[in-house]
Amino acid sequence: PTAGGGGGGGGGGEPYLVVNSGRIGAVVDALYSKETSGDHEGLGNLIPRLGLIEDYDETTFDPLTDIPPAFVGATLTVTSGNDAPNSPAPGTYKLGMRSGRSFVETSLVRQGSTMTQITLSGLTWWNESGTFDNYTNWVELHVWGDSVALAMYWDNTGVACTDDCTPEAHAGAHFDGKVTVDFVLDGTDYSFDTALSATNATIIVSDNDNGYLSTTDSSLPYVKYSGGGAGSVATVDATSPLDKIDIEVGTFSRGISGDPKVMRRPLYGDVMIEVPSNLPRCGYSTGCDGGYALPFSLSNTYEVPITVRLVLARNFYYPGVGKLGAT
Repeated sequence: PTAGGGGGGGGGGEPYLVVNSGRIGAVVDALYSKETSGDHEGLGNLIPRLGLIEDYDETTFDPLTDIPPAFVGATLTVTSGNDAPNSPAPGTYKLGMRSGRSFVETSLVRQGSTMTQITLSGLTWWNESGTFDNYTNWVELHVWGDSVALAMYWDNTGVACTDDCTPEAHAGAHFDGKVTVDFVLDGTDYSFDTALSATNATIIVSDNDNGYLSTTDSSLPYVKYSGGGAGSVATVDATSPLDKIDIEVGTFSRGISGDPKVMRRPLYGDVMIEVPSNLPRCGYSTGCDGGYALPFSLSNTYEVPITVRLVLARNFYYPGVGKLGAT
């Protein structure tokens, strides 16, 4: 996948970030512009284009027309609050940019020949009464050759709350609610609710020529979201067979201590191998001292072929959990 600014074939200087593999793509609106018509009129749309690309032609490709229309936003509904300073009052809040920000902050996490991961941040919850800034909110965009995984996070772990509040004050029975991920893809509404305590929600959009992520209609994308939801206008298999993959991981060469951890992540559609933090790092402009080999093997015991998205990571942060022991 490739990332670049600008629409209309990559020019014009519009405030868009385009990530495109030729089979699937996404367009991020860095202004988080509000919709001017339709069911979401007046609401900010973070990702106005998302989905499968038909008949890709690099010379004529225009992401603002060739990638299907989409709507991505979120609504925080607080059903019960407490008296802690800066706790939000019961009501509804929309996801938007923090006060004083002109653009959604974008960070390139990793990019290679197989996938691109981008983090979108500088977000908060707001309504007519003001904003609720005591959560750290961000969206991860993972674009593979045949799929896009969206992960939306709201996390108060370690947040420096203002006016003497503490993250713990927002937990427990006295502060509760849900987050509704407002998600429309090419005219089909896939919006769903996630408990506030879950701290994140995920969506996978994939083409249907990669094994278990498939629909009964080959012209439709496969869509699956956290909480067990899966579907398109066609019937799909909602199961995740990543546990059907036997994974054996050895140890690093050259005396690296610590054992890698294997994590099957069905909500991202990938398998992550986390490596010990004492593995030497290399800068982008410098080579490793001979490199380090990590032997592993994968065996598919499922009844159908499976496309495996394999991720190697270190120091990976999980909201509400932090870094795992191996990292």
